[in-house]
Amino acid sequence: MRTRHASLLLYLGCALLALAPACGGGGGGGGGVVLDAFNGTYHWSQIIGDAGPPLRGTGLWGNMTSDGSGMVTGGTTWTISNGVVMLPKSVTPTAYALPGGGRLQWLAGGVPFAEGGVSSDGQHAVLGAVNAGGDPSIALFTRYASGLSNASLNGTYHFAEFVTAPSGTGDGVLWGTAVFDGAGGVTFTLLANFNGTLSGPTGAAELYSVASDGTLTFGIGTEDYRGSVRQDGQVAFFSGGTGAGDGAALGVMIKYSTAATDATFSGLYHLVVMEADELLAPAINWSSLTGTASATGAGTYSIPSLTRLQDDGTLDTPLTGVLPYAVSSSGGIALGGGRVGAVSADGTVAAVVGGTLANMDAFLHVMIR
Repeated sequence: MRTRHASLLLYLGCALLALAPACGGGGGGGGGVVLDAFNGTYHWSQIIGDAGPPLRGTGLWGNMTSDGSGMVTGGTTWTISNGVVMLPKSVTPTAYALPGGGRLQWLAGGVPFAEGGVSSDGQHAVLGAVNAGGDPSIALFTRYASGLSNASLNGTYHFAEFVTAPSGTGDGVLWGTAVFDGAGGVTFTLLANFNGTLSGPTGAAELYSVASDGTLTFGIGTEDYRGSVRQDGQVAFFSGGTGAGDGAALGVMIKYSTAATDATFSGLYHLVVMEADELLAPAINWSSLTGTASATGAGTYSIPSLTRLQDDGTLDTPLTGVLPYAVSSSGGIALGGGRVGAVSADGTVAAVVGGTLANMDAFLHVMIR
């Protein structure tokens, strides 16, 4: 039996990602990079794939504060693991670096244990675990907003989510739409691929709330979620479930555009991925990946570099490739090989899920620019 963390409380206290060998210290970024590009208080949402034993998915959510000088100075985290909600814990002060090009590193003893990036406007960040011997994990961050309300989510949003069963017996993806009325009501129309079996579409009328700082809460059926809304209301990240018996999940909602084209999805993106490999299960089921993705703005998508952490704790560099894509006027992305998703109207955030085909592996790609 592998022992990769003494307890769940250790990585909850060690600032977010999977398990840092040690927390704090290590200094900030180099190369003249302005560290205050990642500055202020952020909501964060995270999923961890823990091979165990026992096999389980873990969802985390909370807040953290960056001082803009190379340190995450604190915050609070909540977690659900195997359907059990745990008490909130404090985030341990932890060093970060911005070595160039918006790349973000979380440091333990000066060594990165998580890598990703910060968006050019500082509104979002993404991280994926890169510590050999740790658990696959990705995390999504949104800067605290001000003055938001239920009216900040209004209209139709693309929906993409990676989900796990609380007992560790399966995983899958959901995709479709969420229509918010701006007054606390939302209707979801979703398709699903769970353990390789397609279902839906299924409709559900639910309630939601948005706090002034952008904190988002909503439910779908018996599952409850907590997340964050960007200041302009165009993007929401979420994780959960937040109720006893819920499975772990991580997802993105992106507001419908009116005049998006292939050119809306363009440039170099920081990419994180959570995936489940049904063909290799149970030897290897969950993996997380972090790196970069490039969209030409003219229908060609590529992934220049990736680092993958598998749930047996090994790191590798998987093969990358090139895929065609098309963007609809609503911002919907159709990506080659049964992948669907969306890009925000300003092109800064994109999310894609697979599989939308029977017996296809489940995965969630999240990209920020």
